[in-house]
Amino acid sequence: GAIVLQDLRMQDMIELLRNQPIVARAGARVWSGLAGNVGVPKHSTGVSVGWKNETGSSDSSDAGFGLLMLTQHRLTGTTSWTLELIMQTSLDVEAFAREDMMQALAVARDLAAINGSGNAGQPLGISNTTGINSVTFGGAITFGKLVDAETSVLAANVLGTVFAYISTTTTRGKAKQTLEASAAGARWIWQDDRVNGYPGFHTQQVPSNKVIFGHMPDLILADWDGIVVTLDEVTRKKEGIIEVTMHMWADN
Repeated sequence: GAIVLQDLRMQDMIELLRNQPIVARAGARVWSGLAGNVGVPKHSTGVSVGWKNETGSSDSSDAGFGLLMLTQHRLTGTTSWTLELIMQTSLDVEAFAREDMMQALAVARDLAAINGSGNAGQPLGISNTTGINSVTFGGAITFGKLVDAETSVLAANVLGTVFAYISTTTTRGKAKQTLEASAAGARWIWQDDRVNGYPGFHTQQVPSNKVIFGHMPDLILADWDGIVVTLDEVTRKKEGIIEVTMHMWADN
């Protein structure tokens, strides 16, 4: 055993299995390089008109406006490695740590857009936003309930061409085994990663009891100042430890 060399094939490292960011892929808008708080005007109510007889006086009304404010929420993490690790491996440890942290930030950013609580520094995600239409399944996924969900969105006069579904992987699996109808030739509810003609995306970051459907560009992913990286070789120098910290500022 003393003369057996250990050859680590770092270039073939088995990657960590983790959630993948999917919100932007589903069609959400990404605003980057922002400075300061950003206000997005909303046209909340329109003017009213009505039919009158020949001399009837028209009713007065005004348009109403609101403001959606996007503010900075800080997402951060720190990792470290020893000087011995750098000396004993052919792996570019700093590059690996940065890439690992950036992937972790991207996954956490996606989770905030989907299920952020709006508390403890988190942005508010889709699942916890009030005033969004919902349809209760009351059991297993059905094609009829999905159509009801689509109808509730379109009945609210939501317009656009980039609608999509986002569900858990488990829900996707069940939908791939459930027919739209009992008639001969019926399709599976989730087939070829499409649901009733719309793209279907899946991630374990959606709450297990929810399926999201909507016009995805109406979700804005706002980012400020990119990702700030700090490499600290001083604070823990006596221990021979190097730290890298990353920060990003975002809202949705």
